Amino acid sequence: MVYTKYSFPIPDSGSKEDTPKLTDRFMVELAKEYMKAMQIENTQYIIVRHHDREHPHCHIVFNRVDNEGKTISDRNDHFRNEKVTKALKEKYGLTFGVGKDKVNIHRLNEPDKTKYEIYKTI
Repeated sequence: MVYTKYSFPIPDSGSKEDTPKLTDRFMVELAKEYMKAMQIENTQYIIVRHHDREHPHCHIVFNRVDNEGKTISDRNDHFRNEKVTKALKEKYGLTFGVGKDKVNIHRLNEPDKTKYEIYKTI
């Protein structure tokens, strides 16, 4: 099983412009479109929307072994994820983060946490 989380707008960016258009139905459709673009298809999955933070977000858990017994590739997931989320944000006119200076570094996970720490140091 694989777990992933996506958020719109980017968490901790300080932007709440997209919140009204991020209905439950839209978030689920966005998650399904994200999964298809990430080539996560023909497998068991669950999508859960959370309201435990200020930013709208969903969690996706999926089986990396598809319904035909083949492994779903996770090769270059980080790069594909960046490309797919950027394309979805542009397609639906969703807000990009307002800048690296507004990110709460302590809330990030690796490798993003290290990237932002390096950015702040430089």
